[in-house]
Amino acid sequence: MVRKSQAAEERGVHRPMAIAIAVALGAFSSGGALADDNEVQLKEMKVSAESDKPVQERTELGKLTEYTPISGAVVDQQDIEHLQLVNNLLELGKRVPGISMVRNMRIPDGGKQYTENRVDGMRAIATNTSILDEVDMADIEQIEIITGPASALYGSGALGGTISVSTRQPPQDFRAKLSQEAGSWGFQRTQGNAGTSTADGRFGFIVSGSTMDNDGWRLSSAPAAKDAAAEHKDGQSLKTQFRPTDSTKITLGLSQLHYDYRWAGSLRMTKFDQDWRQVEAGTYGQAIDDYETYSARLQQLIGERGEFTLAHSQVSDDSTANGGAGSGGSNNVICDDASTAAAPIPVGKTVKCRAVNNNSPAMTNTLKKGTSTADTTTAMYRQEFDFAKSTLYVGADMYETTSDSATYNNVYNALQAQSGQWAQGSMTATGQGSVTRQKETTPFLHVEFSPVDKLRFHLGERFGKVTNTADDRTAANKDVEMTYKDNVLRSGVTYELDKSHLVWGNVGETFNPPATSTLLDSTTKGTAGNTIGAVLQPEQGLTKEIGFRGRFENIGLHYDIAVYHSSNKGFVVARDCTTAEAVALNLGAACKINENAGGLTAKGLESMFTWAATRWLDIGATYTNARAYYDSYKTITTDYSGNSYQAMPRQRLNLRIAVKPAPGWQVELEGDHISSYYVDTANSGSYSRPNLYSLRASYRSKDWSFWLHALNLTDQKYATRVGYSTIAGQSMLAASAGQGNSGSYTPLTLRAGVSYKF
Repeated sequence: MVRKSQAAEERGVHRPMAIAIAVALGAFSSGGALADDNEVQLKEMKVSAESDKPVQERTELGKLTEYTPISGAVVDQQDIEHLQLVNNLLELGKRVPGISMVRNMRIPDGGKQYTENRVDGMRAIATNTSILDEVDMADIEQIEIITGPASALYGSGALGGTISVSTRQPPQDFRAKLSQEAGSWGFQRTQGNAGTSTADGRFGFIVSGSTMDNDGWRLSSAPAAKDAAAEHKDGQSLKTQFRPTDSTKITLGLSQLHYDYRWAGSLRMTKFDQDWRQVEAGTYGQAIDDYETYSARLQQLIGERGEFTLAHSQVSDDSTANGGAGSGGSNNVICDDASTAAAPIPVGKTVKCRAVNNNSPAMTNTLKKGTSTADTTTAMYRQEFDFAKSTLYVGADMYETTSDSATYNNVYNALQAQSGQWAQGSMTATGQGSVTRQKETTPFLHVEFSPVDKLRFHLGERFGKVTNTADDRTAANKDVEMTYKDNVLRSGVTYELDKSHLVWGNVGETFNPPATSTLLDSTTKGTAGNTIGAVLQPEQGLTKEIGFRGRFENIGLHYDIAVYHSSNKGFVVARDCTTAEAVALNLGAACKINENAGGLTAKGLESMFTWAATRWLDIGATYTNARAYYDSYKTITTDYSGNSYQAMPRQRLNLRIAVKPAPGWQVELEGDHISSYYVDTANSGSYSRPNLYSLRASYRSKDWSFWLHALNLTDQKYATRVGYSTIAGQSMLAASAGQGNSGSYTPLTLRAGVSYKF
């Protein structure tokens, strides 16, 4: 059966402002862009914060610069080389604002898609902050951490923000680099890249690759699978550029990434206090992902001041999840006997589920195979005008993602599985799974203009249409299709107080359709705990931001301060079924129902400061004061309205002091503080993490670089995050391992490396 519905457009009348301005620009422009048939040299896209650049070069759409009315931070190649990221979220999230502790920007809610991820402007598969686990670090040139909805170029649902990764481009001259690292807990990594272009610039290429092994610190009691946080990653990429004419550039890319990691899992706090290195006995989690990305981009100059861009990418992921393999999943003991507690264990079975998982009969000796594909096509035309120093962007994003998964029995018994023996067997009785698709077609329009010097307006709108489809392959065959439409406004303004100081503000709307999974029952009817599939409406969000940024040249101080307020209505809340609903919807068994009954507010201050105090002393600081709380969140038994989100520290302070005792040398001490935070939605308890310190020393010359890092310098005992997790069938206060191995906590950890540029 197919059900179709379209969400009502609550924002009312259509806004003609941006369209009207676009038409006016065409009328006032002197000399049509299409009238000039002469070829001109295609300009390289550049990010510049220099105040003497033309304003149209300082505010290029899709680039985070000092002159755009967007909050966020740029992590450039110099920062990447300094940090040498391994545990990406833990190490980067301390130094930039906005990365929450639970899989999203600003709002710590792992079940939401409030974060958009882009690689070279194209959508990625990840719908949370795990994008850096899908891209080879050796291929990354720059990372933009954008907080809030930003401009019309970014996704309609980016309430929390966007992580935008730019990969390496072919250099003009031959360049190559090779590095080798080693460290605590069996860490080893090799990275390299090489590229060049022909003398006339008509052809260029770059190749990059890396391999990493890390045994991890967490230990399991299973004799053959002791390294409970081990990971292995291999990546390689190739990018080529062609310039068939002076005004045409074609870029082709291919990349592959294999990522195999163990998930150490949550550890109940009583055990954490005894030995924080251990894992829960009998548990096992492993994720194996194989990513492939193909991309093509055409850039064509049209006339003197116009440019057309057409780009396409396809990202695919073949995945295997053995046992419990996910930071939001249950950490149950691997078992294979679902019989009653009193029944003897059958031949071939080894672990009774009811005995180890709080009387639950569910067998956990299973693995999930999945495939995901994301196809993105973006077309955009950019035109500059003399009138009011205006720039017009017209384009469209077309995005389609398909996910397919099925659950299988493990060929090996449960005891063997606990020791790391896994192989695909027969499909489980209810393992058929479903195929889900999300298709988004979103034209967008963005106009920038300066009616007077120093003042610049940014007006944009996205015209979103999202279709979610679920192909249910279970016996119920409950296929569903839903289409949602909404337009979202993105506007901003900047005013230059002088050449060194600027004030900015923006207003951005978002809409987030419910996850495709909400369209279907979570399990077969008659099963206790089944969440009933429902036709739900999108969430509607509104974000307002104001900021100040600039630099005091005379004292070497740079500052960037943003204040934001976001409200979001209609997020999905699960409540318990009434007795009548259980009879009507779930054959009398206890169940849950999703409703658009929730509302949230997120607000705060985000700031970054850098101070070149002397020629040998640099000081940097990142400070946030933020809160996210529920305006409306009621279940049948509890009203959480007014409560704060769990895992949401009110204050974060990261302070960095770098000393440069001699040319090429730098020693940086980093201190990181977060205030206490609630461990559950009821706000019944809190956790206070100790302050963490890291020391990074390096020497860099023209060709050679050496570095030594000491992370968790004072060897503090801490949890990446504390909250309630399902362990062995029971909800327990636990220390979380975070998002995959990238979030695993460790004691004092040493890493050293060397690199050479050819």
